[in-house]
Amino acid sequence: MLEILQWADRQQFDVIHVSTPGPMGLCGLLAAKMLRVPLVGTYHTDFPAYADKLTGDHRVANGTRVYIEWFYRRLAAVFSRSRAYELNLRELGVAGERIETLTPGVDGEKFSPGHRDDGIWNRLGIKESKRLLYCGRVSVEKNVDLLARRLSGFANCEAMWRWPSWGGAAP
Repeated sequence: MLEILQWADRQQFDVIHVSTPGPMGLCGLLAAKMLRVPLVGTYHTDFPAYADKLTGDHRVANGTRVYIEWFYRRLAAVFSRSRAYELNLRELGVAGERIETLTPGVDGEKFSPGHRDDGIWNRLGIKESKRLLYCGRVSVEKNVDLLARRLSGFANCEAMWRWPSWGGAAP
């Protein structure tokens, strides 16, 4: 952590954005305090509900809620990924004037079929004629097991999983 804070001090940022209330979010909070700059963040996971679903223990969910409230109330602005998460933030005590909703979107020019490269499948070693590319974190709340069950139900279709990984470990 000290190395991160020293690096942030050398950069002299004007604002710090965090994408998690976890350990790196705490680093961001410390760096923002150290540099005396605003801390902003994006709220995209309902961690109290996630903790409840993972553990089934209301004490863990309540403890998570208390921490999440503490963390997000310290941000100068919080970007929400949906109206539902905006309501979650308000319930966590984040003032409405500090919440901005950023609806997800895709740049249709940059990500158009005109950029298609069929050779990618061969380079990844995937020969099957029907393919599904999932780009995201593989974890309980993503419900990947439901996707696998649905795919295996299709006629003449075997659920073939390949886990190419860029920048992180695959399961």
